Amino acid sequence: MSKLSLKENAQMLTSSLTWGGAKTLEQLKELEWLQNISEYGIIMYIREAERHGWIRTKFTDGKPNVYISTAKGRKMANERD
Repeated sequence: MSKLSLKENAQMLTSSLTWGGAKTLEQLKELEWLQNISEYGIIMYIREAERHGWIRTKFTDGKPNVYISTAKGRKMANERD
């Protein structure tokens, strides 16, 4: 179990999208630091990052959603790292 807060994990998720590029939920599950986190937990991180405006979801008919860092998210990731 992670000792980081929801916000800190959302920041880490945003950094992963900033440095690793846009990803689907299945691709996020493959990230090393998220492999022991449930799908529900990952979705909670996504929602928290969206709430802060750090990432956005790209919806495409018939294809999985793609999660992308926003300019605000890239700025946060640069300042954090």
